[in-house]
Amino acid sequence: MRNVYTSVVGLVILCISFVSCGDEYFEDETNLLITIPQISENTIDNLHIFLHHTDPTNNSAELAEHYVSPFDDDMRIKDGKLRLAVYPTSYSVICLANTENLDTKLKVEVVNNNKLDESYVTLEKKADGIYNSSPKMRMLTHDKIVEAKYIRDLPMNSYSIPVEASSNVTGRIKCVFTDLPSQVKRIDVYVKNLGSKIFFKKNAENTEYVYGYASENDYVLSTYNIDKSTTSSQSFESDYFPSYDETKGLELKVEFFDNSNIKMASILEDFSDNLPDDYAKETVILKKQETLTVEFDGFLVGNITLIGWGDIDNGGITPM
Repeated sequence: MRNVYTSVVGLVILCISFVSCGDEYFEDETNLLITIPQISENTIDNLHIFLHHTDPTNNSAELAEHYVSPFDDDMRIKDGKLRLAVYPTSYSVICLANTENLDTKLKVEVVNNNKLDESYVTLEKKADGIYNSSPKMRMLTHDKIVEAKYIRDLPMNSYSIPVEASSNVTGRIKCVFTDLPSQVKRIDVYVKNLGSKIFFKKNAENTEYVYGYASENDYVLSTYNIDKSTTSSQSFESDYFPSYDETKGLELKVEFFDNSNIKMASILEDFSDNLPDDYAKETVILKKQETLTVEFDGFLVGNITLIGWGDIDNGGITPM
């Protein structure tokens, strides 16, 4: 009799399980496939991926994953296919790549406050009011809503989201130094009026990410060591978050140090009096995928050039 009772109870439980499965999902069961081709191509160093609910009253993050190269060491994703198990609903997808460079040690901090409108990326803080420059970071909001299905509705949806170089959100400043005194061993370049934050949200036109800062007096610092054994002219470049306000021009403070870390000279430059001839704005700002080249002759500024990465003919050169 006991065996019969046990069998009946087991049958009831099994029936309940089948009935309830229709509207449930299994937290460990893959129901969404997203392919990032750059993982299998080894063209990115790392990847953050965020899935936010599209419901405007609940845009919290259902998923926040971080993958780091070498991707071949992670059997789950070495083919670039992210097999995700998420609640069945619609999501917006944001991908970040190259948030840390192992060679330069530059990195950004990803601040995920769960809500889309409250999450952002920030430069690494070096000291009060001073930030390190950025790795060559890519940031992409997928232009289509992705849909995760219930298990009963499989096969699951599959999406390809390329995080290509065109999604790079940094600009670049290149400094070329010629005829420096032989005593110069280190150069510190401080840049003011650049953003130190990039928010996940976009502007009202949904065309650009929103850039921000902690303080208007913040500087972004790049340090370069001079190698006198190479050539009389040396160039260095660093990536930066773009200007946060197009009405505030860039300001450079360049300091030159000898081998004993004694400051030999300092230059302050805001470019306000010497803009490129074909530059339409009243101030020099830095946009994403633009390079500002500043040429120095000894301790003096020589020429500046501003060139967009997509069209090299858009640059302007002017003597200063």
